[in-house]
Amino acid sequence: MQARSNMACSGIPNKATQRGFTLLELLVALAIFAIMSLITYRGVSMLIDTRSAVVSETQYWRELTLAFERLENDLSQLAPRPWRDQQGQWQAPLRSTEQGLEFIRFDANRAPLHGVYECSEQALRLKLYPQADLASGDQAAVHVLLKPLSQCEFAFMDKNNQWQSSWREAETRPRAIRIRLAIAQRQGVYERVFLIP
Repeated sequence: MQARSNMACSGIPNKATQRGFTLLELLVALAIFAIMSLITYRGVSMLIDTRSAVVSETQYWRELTLAFERLENDLSQLAPRPWRDQQGQWQAPLRSTEQGLEFIRFDANRAPLHGVYECSEQALRLKLYPQADLASGDQAAVHVLLKPLSQCEFAFMDKNNQWQSSWREAETRPRAIRIRLAIAQRQGVYERVFLIP
């Protein structure tokens, strides 16, 4: 009798104390694990979708801001110098074109530089030539500032504060230049007015 009680107290498990998981307990544990995994997956998926949307929105506003800043930078450094076209004819330092705006501005070394903003192929493009006067065969560096655009238009304010769709006056500059942009698959039209010094 004493030997039996010693065995029970010695820590050796007997058949009555040995117990495993039942099938029902395993099924409940698997169900809880599946539910927790589904909740975690949905949370991670929503986090990734939100991050992608934020990155896309940030990039969109960054590109729009950079395009407007580039326009402002170019238009604030206009040079009052006429330029010669490829046929040798003198042209106004600032004029409208069929697709946008052509201008002469100073570069970082105060040298005149020829630039053209164009609304073409659903994009706002900037063409920069290395010098003010154009010669036959001159190649421009082309920069795509924004795309895809559903609307892109320039307007020019005359001395009577009226907006004109084109500007060809060689002797005077417009008081201001307005650009309107609408980006495809986005709501709204973005407008910026630049005062011309």
